[in-house]
Amino acid sequence: VSNDRGEYTFRNLTPGTYDLSIAMTGFEKSVQSGIVLTLNQSGRADVTLKAGAISETVTVEGQNTLINYDNGTVQGGIDPQTVKDLPLIVSGKPRSSASFAVLLPGVSTGSSNEAFNARINGGIQSGDEALLDGATMQEGFMSQSGMVSIQGDFQMSPDMVQEVKVLTSDYAPEYGSSTSGQITMVSKSGGNQYHGALFEYTRNRWLNAKPWNASCDTPGCDPRPFDIEHDFGANFGGPIKIPFLYHGTSKHHSYFYFDWEAFHQAGGASTPTLSIPSALERSGNFTDWGLPIYAPGNFAPGAACQQALPLGFGPGQQFPGNIIPQACISPIAAAYLAQLPQPTNGQAQNNYTLSRPVPDTLVANSNVYMFRIDHNYGDKDHFYFFWWRQFTGFNTATELPLAIATEEPTRPQNSPIARFNWEHTFSATLTNHVTVGYLNRNEGYGSLNLAFIGKLPGVPGAPGNNALPEFTFGSDFNQMSDNKGDPSGNITTRPTWVINDVLNKVLGHHTLTF
Repeated sequence: VSNDRGEYTFRNLTPGTYDLSIAMTGFEKSVQSGIVLTLNQSGRADVTLKAGAISETVTVEGQNTLINYDNGTVQGGIDPQTVKDLPLIVSGKPRSSASFAVLLPGVSTGSSNEAFNARINGGIQSGDEALLDGATMQEGFMSQSGMVSIQGDFQMSPDMVQEVKVLTSDYAPEYGSSTSGQITMVSKSGGNQYHGALFEYTRNRWLNAKPWNASCDTPGCDPRPFDIEHDFGANFGGPIKIPFLYHGTSKHHSYFYFDWEAFHQAGGASTPTLSIPSALERSGNFTDWGLPIYAPGNFAPGAACQQALPLGFGPGQQFPGNIIPQACISPIAAAYLAQLPQPTNGQAQNNYTLSRPVPDTLVANSNVYMFRIDHNYGDKDHFYFFWWRQFTGFNTATELPLAIATEEPTRPQNSPIARFNWEHTFSATLTNHVTVGYLNRNEGYGSLNLAFIGKLPGVPGAPGNNALPEFTFGSDFNQMSDNKGDPSGNITTRPTWVINDVLNKVLGHHTLTF
């Protein structure tokens, strides 16, 4: 309904494609078809009516470009067709639609080309905010949001998302909790027709190329990395029709959409090379290292060690010849050194190349489920509910032998997201939109070598016996063992509840938002 000046406005429209129909007595009816409205868009479409009979219709078809006259918001978006068509690389983790944000103006990732490190409009890393279906993606009191949340912790694949948009500056007051930009997403919904898909994106050794630094001299050796990744799933959506119970009515229209996606990985894109003590160093001989070895400040040798050292040797002095006598090596350290694999070359560092890559310990075996239900009640109410849940398997792949493994996989790791939205039109000049959101992330980090407690020595006098000692070194030497303990004792949760309400009132030539 327009006013006496012919001005009209439609608030809180769901992103999609619309037809605009204008009719007035004494003028030909005008129809503009194929008007595309994207997320958070303010657009203007002017219509010129020609004198004539209302039974005559002028239809304008083709691309309708809407110009924003309402505000100075600087934003860029990835429309639904682009989200659907552009491929995302399957590389060590499930696909994430938030990665598209790096294509937009004002978004940079430094030298990493990794969406996780995005900086928006000159802001700091992790200074952005993320919204899904109108509610924040902030993770509880950890205050993690933005790309950390929507790209790293809660991956939304292109089959789950209708649109991605980044607001870089001059956005409306209802957007906040950010020192830079806003990353917004809207979930995918069902339509008037049934539609489904099966898909798989794969990487394997047959399709991989030989890395530039690969060395493979033995007969029959394959220099291509052992990198096998599968991202697969299915989705289906359409109108809700239940035989003999519900088929929709003139006032009621319901739709559903379901998506399942799984990611499995064995190996990785590159084979790690670690620095572990050489065969000489394990016996106390550090002549291959090139740096002096000193006795620590609290050095208190036993009788056998004292006899193996020069008279008067004490804390802070260099071991003669850069060799630590066998009698001075701790039996605890010796027990763990005995678990190390043999070096693959004779260097003092970068001397152990694994036989195959080790997959990411967090998402190498995950399943994600998502569904959304929409319901239209007449022309004045639109409800929809969105649910997303991630389950990740327990990954036991390790770089070093299990007894001295350093990995800390999660058990459990599951993450739920729920959204409820209600759009209500009170009148042609008064509308309301309410959003209720919830998310959580449950993680339990723990050690993999718990079965060796009691089989390998602990540190005398150390509090607790629920973990083995952890050994860390300088000079880029790899850690040995892990002291995180049982995952059940290290569970973190990050629940977030949020409710938003936006009321719009049109008064004459002005629109008030509360």
